[in-house]
Amino acid sequence: MSEYCSILGDTYTETYLGCTICYTTRIVGGAYYSNCVEVYHHDILDAKKDICEQQDGVWDGSSCDLTIVPYWKHHSTYREIDIDVWYPYGYPFRAYFGGAWHEEEWLKTLQAAIDAYIGPEPGPFTSVIDFVVPASLPAGSTVSVRVLAKNTGGTAGRLDVYIDGNPGEEDDDITVATGSTMSVQPGASVWFDITFSSSFNMPDWDYLLTARNYDQTSSISKTITLGAAPPVGIPTTTSIRAPGMVAAGEKFTVYGALTETNTGLIIPDQPINVSYNGKSLGSGYTNYAGTYWIDVSIPEAGTWTLKAEFPGTPKYEASQISKTITVEAAVGIPTTLTISAPGEVGPGETFNILGQLTRDDTGVAIPNMSISVSYNGKSIGSVLTDMQGVYTIPASIPDPGTYTLRADYEGTEGYAASTSVADTTVTATPLEAAIAIAGSAVAGLALIIYGLS
Repeated sequence: MSEYCSILGDTYTETYLGCTICYTTRIVGGAYYSNCVEVYHHDILDAKKDICEQQDGVWDGSSCDLTIVPYWKHHSTYREIDIDVWYPYGYPFRAYFGGAWHEEEWLKTLQAAIDAYIGPEPGPFTSVIDFVVPASLPAGSTVSVRVLAKNTGGTAGRLDVYIDGNPGEEDDDITVATGSTMSVQPGASVWFDITFSSSFNMPDWDYLLTARNYDQTSSISKTITLGAAPPVGIPTTTSIRAPGMVAAGEKFTVYGALTETNTGLIIPDQPINVSYNGKSLGSGYTNYAGTYWIDVSIPEAGTWTLKAEFPGTPKYEASQISKTITVEAAVGIPTTLTISAPGEVGPGETFNILGQLTRDDTGVAIPNMSISVSYNGKSIGSVLTDMQGVYTIPASIPDPGTYTLRADYEGTEGYAASTSVADTTVTATPLEAAIAIAGSAVAGLALIIYGLS
């Protein structure tokens, strides 16, 4: 059965429980499969267990637990040297190079030994070309810097920069920020725009910063001088008023006031920006009374955070306020749908069902809308309204009885749905009525009475 593997271009491994096990390299990392269970496994023990489970007909593995004898299993290839791992424990690792086996507990340690044997691998190299920092900042300020890095290595690859500084103590030297890029071609440069986290804001002393590469073979140092704190603006309070619920796309007014927090004095002629969940709705200015009125609409249904924000000025501090608003899906213009049909028809007789679709507010007809018609839940069909909003559809009901006819308009974005019902009776013929009442025993009599025999 080894031919089974070669036909597929793979390698025969062994026969287990009458099944041929093959090894393929068409799967990343290599995989085993068999002519009994064509499921790929990276471990031959898993492939055997699959075969065993199929042979026994037990799929929970309870009768196919295979004792795993530890062995060296291929793990990966690093710089064209194969690395094995002691399976199933996951360590140590070994590789053969320099005429001998080398074994290490950790993969990175073994890879470092391979690097030492082969020599450094050519690749990208980060050189720090320029480092731009603010000349001076007040204590507590957010720090933003720029680093120009260049790939001076022989191949394309990622560039990484590190910023060291002294945020905790004056003689500190810790990494306060990092930056990295995607692949950069040899000789190409890239700017890193880096903002420190709040934990590393400007300290109460001069900030000594160094931009460097990973192994500190390329670096530039700069100092941000501690500056005086800017004057504090007058605290402000922004208020907001708006409906708690609106329809999607419905226009409504957001209004409120801007005042000095400590005195309550109004603040006229200042910008107010309105947004919902970070999406701008527009802006306006406070009037002579310190109030603002901004007409807006929200196109999306949902529950949103509506925010009014005063961005601040050198004189006044910024302020903002939020409230929750519920936006319901838009409901179209209400409509009226009528239905009309004969009150009585015969079994199987064709009759017309008709009606009209109009706007509730104006009574104007609504053309080109689909109307679905049914009786007792059974579909008759659908038809479009004409230019007068009228629909007509033929129908027939085979069996006697009283039926409810129903016309449905599903609605659109502009028009609301509507429904109408009517009853019709399908009456039996005199002969059918006589048979239904008297039964088959007197059917002959009914035939004589009605002159049908």
